[in-house]
Amino acid sequence: MVLLFIVIGVAAPRFTDVLPELRLRKAGDQFYAGLQRARNEATTYGLRTRFAVHAENRTWRVTIEPRPLKEPDKFESLNQTWDTTALPDGVEIPTVSGFEKDASTGEQYVEFRADGTAAADATVVLENEAGDQRALKVTAATGRATFSEEKKE
Repeated sequence: MVLLFIVIGVAAPRFTDVLPELRLRKAGDQFYAGLQRARNEATTYGLRTRFAVHAENRTWRVTIEPRPLKEPDKFESLNQTWDTTALPDGVEIPTVSGFEKDASTGEQYVEFRADGTAAADATVVLENEAGDQRALKVTAATGRATFSEEKKE
């Protein structure tokens, strides 16, 4: 029993150090999947899509312009799976650059066109409570999302 308590006492602090890093990795992976989905929907269906972020609420979602001729600039959630998604606890969005602002919702978004390109170069940075950061960059010319180097402050 004593040996078991010693192992738990040694392992528990190391495990809790890993949790913020895992939450940050999970959030980055979710953002990447959302960006890829928005780009893929745009190219597959030939409709503009948006990857929208609400930094204060710590949420994101994918929206699509389903009727561009009848209702231009009216974007709706893609479906329930890609509706508003919250970040894991302890993960914040300190920096969003290159995204356009939607005054009606308070969201910032990057828009993908039918050819898969993005309207502008954009970057979103995610940060956990330990100061670890993970940045996703969208290149306008290709619409591709890539992770930049992770850094620790």
